[in-house]
Parts: sequence; C-alpha cells; structure tokens
Amino acid sequence: MKHCVAQTLPLSPGARQNPVEAARIVLEAKRQLRFTSGSVSEIAYALGFDDPAYFTRFFSRRAGLSPRAFRALTPRPDELGG
Repeated sequence: MKHCVAQTLPLSPGARQNPVEAARIVLEAKRQLRFTSGSVSEIAYALGFDDPAYFTRFFSRRAGLSPRAFRALTPRPDELGG
C-alpha cells in the first residue's frame, strides 16, 4: 500500500511545508480514514510519515481534529444505509 501511495503522493523533503502538497496529503488521509479500516499508524506509514505521532499532529493542525476524532465523526459508506 505504501508503494501505491508513494506513487500517488511523491513527497519531496519539504513537501509537508508546501500548502498545496500538505492539503493533498490531508485529503488522502481523510479518504483513507473514511473508507478503510487501517489504523492511524498504518495510514501514517502509508502516507510516508516515519512517526505516527507526527502524522497525528500534522493532520490535527490542518483538519482541526485528530485522525481518530475525524474517523469517529465521519460515517463510513456501509453505515449510511440505503
């Protein structure tokens, strides 16, 4: 999975400082949190973070809530019914 994401989101050393690339990483993290059952740590590693705690801080500052809180507040498609 990390290989696929790395191809989709190539990270340069300063990528997390670039607002456009940071927004894309947050968008991908939200997608994975909503549509997969992977742990926050697994998602962090898949997105190229070496430390899940840093990923949590990065996500929280940009999304306004922690990855765990985002997942809890965002219904999964199979929970919506219909």
